[in-house]
Amino acid sequence: MNAQLVVKIYTALAGAGIQIWIDGGWCVSALLGRQIRRHSDLDITVAVQDVPALRELLNGWGFRELQRPDSSSWMFVLGDP
Repeated sequence: MNAQLVVKIYTALAGAGIQIWIDGGWCVSALLGRQIRRHSDLDITVAVQDVPALRELLNGWGFRELQRPDSSSWMFVLGDP
């Protein structure tokens, strides 16, 4: 996961009216104003009513849900090839 993709995802979701909150490593990098380490993912939180739109947008980019034992309707992981 690179900074350009993070900005692309954030911008696309904002453009679709989906407010996101960035968590995890990218949140720390953003607060410090620089990327502090390599990131393999982007942790975000969205309102439950925005989950279908988020899935639709990211599915259109090739992201698919990765099945995990802790997956639920409110906590899931999307991955791309």
